[in-house]
Amino acid sequence: MEAPEDLDVLAVRSRADPDARAELVGRLLPVLRRWARRYAGRGLTLDDLTQDAALGLLRAATSYDPRRGPFLAWAKLWVRQALQQAIAERSRPFRLPTHVLWEMHELKQARERLTRERGSEPGLQEIADALGWGVDRVSIYVPSSIGVTLLDAIKAKGPTEFYVNPGAESPQLIARAEELGLQPIQACSIVEIGVSPSSL
Repeated sequence: MEAPEDLDVLAVRSRADPDARAELVGRLLPVLRRWARRYAGRGLTLDDLTQDAALGLLRAATSYDPRRGPFLAWAKLWVRQALQQAIAERSRPFRLPTHVLWEMHELKQARERLTRERGSEPGLQEIADALGWGVDRVSIYVPSSIGVTLLDAIKAKGPTEFYVNPGAESPQLIARAEELGLQPIQACSIVEIGVSPSSL
């Protein structure tokens, strides 16, 4: 029985040979699935993530140069990039630029870390100091500073009438809604959008 072809050689051969491409993906499918699993729970199914990982693998094979090191290390960079791009483009009902998603991710991690360390929710200045950002930049991403509400919290009854779901939002929004004479409704789906309660 013939020994399996080295991945580096297979990757080089896959540039011109469709059978080699299929073999490359087939041999690395368990690895691709494991890499894709790390990105699960971010709005795409594991099958979609695995498919995007396979596309990243094929892109890696087309640009692979054996002098740069082992193919698997090269492929991991391309697969990670493909997975991150897929999440950025297709995991939300609206597309956010990739750099915005990364900044949101950094901010979320810093916020969680500070909450664990201090035992309470950090302020904008503390988050800004931890990230080395300005307070203005942090306030763009922190929901409490922009009055984030839920799409199911506000429903239009007519051109000027809205209903607010009292279980879906902050006491400030509820108080503002009561001032405007809005009535509670049942919640539907939960989608975050940036809406300032003062704009109601």
